[in-house]
Amino acid sequence: MSNVPVSSVDGCAGSVVEAGDGRELLDPGPLREVLACRDRGEAVALVTVIGASGSAPRGMGSMMAVREDGSIVGTVGGGNLELFLVRHALAAVSDGRPRWLHYDFSGGSDQNVEKACCGTTDFFVQPFAKTPRLIIFGAGHVGRALAPLAVSCGFSLLVVDDREEYLDAASFPPDTSFRHGPFALMAASVAIDCSTAHSTQGERPFHGKPNSDPVHAERHRSEATRFTS
Repeated sequence: MSNVPVSSVDGCAGSVVEAGDGRELLDPGPLREVLACRDRGEAVALVTVIGASGSAPRGMGSMMAVREDGSIVGTVGGGNLELFLVRHALAAVSDGRPRWLHYDFSGGSDQNVEKACCGTTDFFVQPFAKTPRLIIFGAGHVGRALAPLAVSCGFSLLVVDDREEYLDAASFPPDTSFRHGPFALMAASVAIDCSTAHSTQGERPFHGKPNSDPVHAERHRSEATRFTS
């Protein structure tokens, strides 16, 4: 790799680097996939070639997006090297910590991976965590006040209520999702994992079957109005 000094007025020392065969400069696929995963709230990692010397499978700037299931978009070398990088990317997604990785396939004493090329490559692995989700049970004034606070903290929103008229998109932040139905049924049907939190307001019946006693049921409806409207 040639090193052409960069002219700088701020005293920075650097050089112009070769970008390989040029294909990586024309492939926005990995970046698009990272953005698409972020829009869907899914975890993803971006693997980027940040250093290459000698004969290397891909040049500086090559990128590969690695999804949570191990599938990829783009390439940074193929073969067993790429398999190792996918494993590192998944580990980074799991613990949320970036990686700097150096692979030597030069044939010398520092070689740490078998490869037909005879050079070295450095990679940076940047994980992007799954977007945390807040499920708000109750779309009354408490839920409507909580929603923008949750969004400002980085949560995506799902709002659940058995009163369809309360599920008004104009009263909640953009991109809020809504589910209409009995709370107990909705709670049982919503996918919940370690990135999910939930909020409930008031004393509305949440678990089990609705009470068959009309007086008891009416008392709950009155309390629901008092606590969640």
